[in-house]
Amino acid sequence: QVPLAFFTKHPKVLTMYLRFKRQKTTVFLSCQANEDLEIVKQRLSDATNQPISDIQLRSGENELLDEEKTLTEQGLHQDDVIYFVFKVPDSVDDWEEIAVQSTDNDNNGNNNSNKNSKSGKK
Repeated sequence: QVPLAFFTKHPKVLTMYLRFKRQKTTVFLSCQANEDLEIVKQRLSDATNQPISDIQLRSGENELLDEEKTLTEQGLHQDDVIYFVFKVPDSVDDWEEIAVQSTDNDNNGNNNSNKNSKSGKK
């Protein structure tokens, strides 16, 4: 339970909903704007049954997001899309490419299936 003092110091903690996409999967998470991305990544890890160390979060511009910054510090807003990729099995620092398949229900119509997201560890 959150102590009452928290709400006194932070009376307007903004709740936002973010969409996390990979291939044919979209995970919707309710997040607090002041949460570190690492906390959100842990919840995504729980939802996907993947170790947190095997997940990278990327912006729509294919930029690796900083896990130590808050959602607000990352410039994320309500209903933003964040792409997640998994580490290539049996590799040290190879990651999947962003590959999202659009559906008829995808409001943004984004299809970033050919973006290269190979990157080393943070």
